[in-house]
Amino acid sequence: MKKSTYILRSVQNAIRFTQASKRSLILPAGWTNSDANTEFRHNQFFNNLNSKKRLIQAFFCIWVAFSQQPVESEVLCESSEFDSLTSVSHIIDGDTFITTDNTHVRLLGIDTPEIDYETNNHEPGAVNARALLIQFLSQANQIGLVFDKESRDQYGRTLAHVFLVNGTNLQAELIKSGYAVPYTFPPNLMFTDCYYALAQTARNNNQGVWNYSAFQQINASELKPSDKGFRIIAGKIAEIHKSKRSLILELNQNLRIFILNKNLKYFEHMNLQDLLGKSIGVYGKISYRANVFWLQLRHPYDLIIEPSM
Repeated sequence: MKKSTYILRSVQNAIRFTQASKRSLILPAGWTNSDANTEFRHNQFFNNLNSKKRLIQAFFCIWVAFSQQPVESEVLCESSEFDSLTSVSHIIDGDTFITTDNTHVRLLGIDTPEIDYETNNHEPGAVNARALLIQFLSQANQIGLVFDKESRDQYGRTLAHVFLVNGTNLQAELIKSGYAVPYTFPPNLMFTDCYYALAQTARNNNQGVWNYSAFQQINASELKPSDKGFRIIAGKIAEIHKSKRSLILELNQNLRIFILNKNLKYFEHMNLQDLLGKSIGVYGKISYRANVFWLQLRHPYDLIIEPSM
């Protein structure tokens, strides 16, 4: 049996976790972190906020449960046993490497800035993220892989949470450095709470990419065609409509946020139609095509809703 450790200690805002299974957590308020049990109760949480001031502090932080206030916290996302042991032969970028048996491994639950080997036009922080992963892996004869619910992506890469043999979670270390951000890919939700908690601390401290202008929140109306990659975007939902494959939320009429039909189940506790006319914050990667920006929303973790006051 694999044993995982999830610890959060916060001096000012303590949120107690209870272990629900070998790889999931339950918050007392009813949030969970597994495919069968996860219900991210956004509206319930925001309705309990005591003031608009606190709302503004939390508004654009995707991991709002962990507060914007500076706190002393310790978060460990550890596993003492692994699904597989392997060795590394080459590191492509901050979240992808190749093993000695030529398996391409993509680190689950995070995203790092992209390296462009063709033009050397790397995204800010990309070289730092790769260098940090090299630093960790160059001293490891073997590493452990922990698989989530899906272990392959559409490109044939192996998806895994990656650990040193002493139990150190490399995704967690990259997030703490500020050179990786949480990136939710349902149904792979293991360690998600841990990753978001660590990222909040890194953002509060302006670590790594959080100190770059490209990683600051922006209004949808200010987006430029040259903008790409990770963004935290604010705006008002101007239109909601359904296509054959997804539900589309139009933000300020120039950003289309789409939720694929297969991921709508994660939003079942919400009435998405009620978002019409509301201000929201959304977190993820944007692309630009047909004169419109697009962003795929996969899970409520990456959506902030401003409640009616």
